Amino acid sequence: MQQLPVHLRYDAAECMSIEAASRARDPVYGCVGVISQLQQQIIDVQSELVKIKGELAVHNAQQQLQLEDGEKASEQQQDELLWLGSTQHEPLNLDQLLIQANDYQKSHF
Repeated sequence: MQQLPVHLRYDAAECMSIEAASRARDPVYGCVGVISQLQQQIIDVQSELVKIKGELAVHNAQQQLQLEDGEKASEQQQDELLWLGSTQHEPLNLDQLLIQANDYQKSHF
């Protein structure tokens, strides 16, 4: 300790105190055991973060698909309304109406 500069002596004494307490708890590994445990915790949390990001990406993709499906359904409803509106202006007999409905179903389903 005497060989260290004055401004580093406090940090050195603190490190020695921490190492001594760690050796008392774990005589074999001391601070290294604590560091290893902390590193393992970091690895576990990083793995969990990657998993959660993956789940979030799947959730976002599902939401996007639902939005796109909703837009397609809305477009289909608009097409149906346009088709119904166009048939109301023309006097049609029942046979013609059934033929148009059948053609519409074939083209949209």
